[in-house]
Amino acid sequence: MTIDLTQPEFIALKQILENKIPALLNELAHTDDRSYREYLKETLGTVEQLKAKLDASLTQDLHAPA
Repeated sequence: MTIDLTQPEFIALKQILENKIPALLNELAHTDDRSYREYLKETLGTVEQLKAKLDASLTQDLHAPA
């Protein structure tokens, strides 16, 4: 699947993901419910993967010929 984003959309999405990671880590640290904890771990993994893809895309775009 491919999503075309404008630069402002890309930046906003990256900021949202960067802000979500600490929030998820904080929630993980404060929950004792095992099923909710697993959900948070899975969500954290997904958010980190998305951020990594955005970072890779940004790096790729910076090194692409103009």
